[in-house]
Amino acid sequence: MNNIEIINETEIKVNETYLNNIFSWLIEDKIFKHSDTCCLKLSDNDVIQELNAKYRGKNEPTDVLTFPCETKEIGFLGDIIVNCQFVGAISDCPDVEIAKLFIHGLLHLAGMDHLSVRQKNEMTVYEQKYVDKLRRGDFQSSFS
Repeated sequence: MNNIEIINETEIKVNETYLNNIFSWLIEDKIFKHSDTCCLKLSDNDVIQELNAKYRGKNEPTDVLTFPCETKEIGFLGDIIVNCQFVGAISDCPDVEIAKLFIHGLLHLAGMDHLSVRQKNEMTVYEQKYVDKLRRGDFQSSFS
């Protein structure tokens, strides 16, 4: 089953199988169900800045935005928007950064946040767990 709908507004090619594998890690850990789905949109500074201004009151680009679905009983978790211009500016290996931001967005869709120290610590533990899995998997540059 394909758990992720990918909307790619960039020139970066993504490995959908690998992203679905990341999603499956959260299913294995019982954070998500097999029937859960989400949308990953790969975009640019202009689009993400507009969304950040409209929904967060911050008129500036950011790396990732997450919009959880309010009616999760249908199995759709929500949307994750990754700013590929931001990713390209900070990394020679944008595929790894996209994967990291996707993990971050998935954890937000799971209800985690980083508003308080306790929340940030919990989310950081999960993020580090999945980033470590990424590294142990001998992650290759397969997106670009």
